[in-house]
Amino acid sequence: MAEHTKGPWIVEPLTTGDSNVFCISSEACPPFGDMPDADTQANANLIAAAPELLEALCGLVDDAKTLAAAFDDPESEVAPFIVIADNAIAKAK
Repeated sequence: MAEHTKGPWIVEPLTTGDSNVFCISSEACPPFGDMPDADTQANANLIAAAPELLEALCGLVDDAKTLAAAFDDPESEVAPFIVIADNAIAKAK
């Protein structure tokens, strides 16, 4: 089973003459069409799941912040993960 390309990812427009085509990769984008089919499918699956993942992450972060505030513990064990999640959410939006 193929796995998606590990992040972080970069987004670059491809020079194919179509301004709506982008390369999403963890490093410099390969020439158009040079990515193995299994990796391409795994990356496409991850991209397709991104809206649901973002929605779930936003909900989890909101709940984590509410719980941290309720326990008056801004230095909780989850605080670093909340920062990472907030940064990922900002990048996605």
